[in-house]
Amino acid sequence: MANNQERPKCSCVQSSCTQLYCRCFRSRYFCSDNCNCSGCYNIKYYEDAIEEISDMIQMKNPNAFDPRIIVSVQDATAADPQSSTSAISDPKNTSDAMPGNEQRKHAKGCSCRKSKCSKLYCECFKVNQATNQIQMIRVLLTA
Repeated sequence: MANNQERPKCSCVQSSCTQLYCRCFRSRYFCSDNCNCSGCYNIKYYEDAIEEISDMIQMKNPNAFDPRIIVSVQDATAADPQSSTSAISDPKNTSDAMPGNEQRKHAKGCSCRKSKCSKLYCECFKVNQATNQIQMIRVLLTA
């Protein structure tokens, strides 16, 4: 399990922080005192059991712990019409990228059938809404 100061905080009630929808467990962090979870097993004391659970989940789905949102950054060489490749990188590592050339997209997609990604709980909607707000701000700043 990773150990970092910028750790997520969860508020799990019934899952004991051993499911993928727990922010700490998905990010491979142990729950901390800042979390609001109850009946938590995602602590250092149960490290072996948590490792077993995460290994079982990863055996069923190898991409289970991968990030849900991928930031695609078009670097300076991609601005050339002959080279139209885009580099997929970490959102924090945009040192090679030109400002304003990053695009966020959902790695797997969602399972919205009836709502067609128009509800607030859909991650695609959240990402699209964020990028639309950023584009709107850029238009207002250039006007």
